[in-house]
Amino acid sequence: MHRDLTPSRKQYPGWRFNHVQPVVRPDGTPVEDMLLFYGWKDQKAPTAKAFLLDEGG
Repeated sequence: MHRDLTPSRKQYPGWRFNHVQPVVRPDGTPVEDMLLFYGWKDQKAPTAKAFLLDEGG
């Protein structure tokens, strides 16, 4: 692991995150500096929330 991409633990205490993937254009090429991943809090009812990481200028 190069670095931690997850949102602030203060804002999302107890959440779990997974499935980090690149954002892709309709032709399948990745969008530079953008990642998509999912998070959820309740293990028994894992309704996920999508997170978009945009590090573009």
